[in-house]
Amino acid sequence: MAEFDKRGTFTLNKNDRKTEDWHADWRGTLIDEDGNEFYLDAKLRQGSNGEFLSGKVKRKGDMTPRKPAASQIHDSDPF
Repeated sequence: MAEFDKRGTFTLNKNDRKTEDWHADWRGTLIDEDGNEFYLDAKLRQGSNGEFLSGKVKRKGDMTPRKPAASQIHDSDPF
C-alpha cells in the first residue's frame, strides 16, 4: 500500500489536556505544500454570526525567543 501524501493537509483534534480557560480548545498539525510542519491551536469563539474557530500557527521546531537577549540589544539602535 502506498503512503498517503500529507502535504497540503491539516488535522484538528479536541484538546483533552486543556486545564485552563486560556488553553486552546482544539490542537493539531498542518503540513504545507513544501512539507514544512506547523502546530495549530484554535479556540471556539462566539461572534455576531455564530460560533467560529480562531487560532495560531507555529512552525514545528521554532524555538525563537519572544524577547531579544540582552546581548542582542544595542544602544546605537534608533528605537
